[in-house]
Amino acid sequence: MTSRDDDFRVRPGRVRDGDARSFIGQVERAARKLARREVDQAGRKLAQERGKSFYVPESGERISGTYRQSVQLVSGKYALVERSCEFTLVPWRPVIEKELGKQVSGLVRGDGISWELGRQRGLGIGM
Repeated sequence: MTSRDDDFRVRPGRVRDGDARSFIGQVERAARKLARREVDQAGRKLAQERGKSFYVPESGERISGTYRQSVQLVSGKYALVERSCEFTLVPWRPVIEKELGKQVSGLVRGDGISWELGRQRGLGIGM
């Protein structure tokens, strides 16, 4: 086993001590780590295929671009949102599918995203 495997090994002593919450927390953290690793690997592979750079948005970051396709991974389904020189993979939701090929934006929140779809109203300067 490598040191990376240690991140995902369950520590049996915790369960024997009756600390179920700690055990569940370990499992949830391990699952999030595996999902992030899988998304990163898929992003790097897609970057080579598409000739664009892949980036992972931080929680609280607003993303925007064209929704190009969905990508099914073991950890779930992701939306590929592309800009001119880069793209990202964010959690897919059914509401996004009708936006295929269209401009989308959203706010990344933890392991999810709040999509902002349709016409956006705001202040603008007319020319």
